[in-house]
Amino acid sequence: MAGTTTSKRVSIKDFHLPFLIEIGQQIETDDLSEIVNHAITQLKLLTKGNPAQAAQIPSVQSQRSTVAIAQTDDDLAASLSGLLEG
Repeated sequence: MAGTTTSKRVSIKDFHLPFLIEIGQQIETDDLSEIVNHAITQLKLLTKGNPAQAAQIPSVQSQRSTVAIAQTDDDLAASLSGLLEG
């Protein structure tokens, strides 16, 4: 049924809140549930309701996993040297 509400509890990372609040200002609400529902609706429209296509959108987590973290000053210098050689 369209328009019915069921409840499942979710957590939102703190760094997402400013973005959600900005969306809320644009759609004139401060109800985070409504803001998240709006964002999901927009994602569904963008991906034509295809969850597989939505899964192809790069996430912050997948981007983080490809970044090597320098363990020592020498590692850091080596990783930065490529930027200077270009």
